[in-house]
Amino acid sequence: PVPPSDFYHVYQMYTIRVPAHLREGLIRYLADCGIMSRVPFHPVHKTHFYRSELGYDCVLQETEKVSEQVLNLPMYPSLTEEEIDYVGGEVTKFFLGKQ
Repeated sequence: PVPPSDFYHVYQMYTIRVPAHLREGLIRYLADCGIMSRVPFHPVHKTHFYRSELGYDCVLQETEKVSEQVLNLPMYPSLTEEEIDYVGGEVTKFFLGKQ
C-alpha cells in the first residue's frame, strides 16, 4: 500500500482474504516457509464477555463469514522488498499448488 504523501503509514497489518477451507492449510504452509501469519480477529459478538456479561445472542452472518476467511501477512516498517517478494511468492505458490 502507498500512503498519501501527507501521512505516515505504520504498516501494522496486511490482511488478505482466502477461501475459508484453505486458510488453515495456508497458515501451516507459510509457517513451514518461515513466514508468520495470524488470524486478525474473531467475531466479538461470539466472545464469552459479550455473550455472558452483555447478553449478546445473535448471528452476524457476514462478520462470521469474513472472520473465517481473513489472514494477516507480515507487515512492518523494516520489511524489505526481498521479504515482500518472498511472502507474496509463497502465497502464490500455495494457491497454484506448487509448494
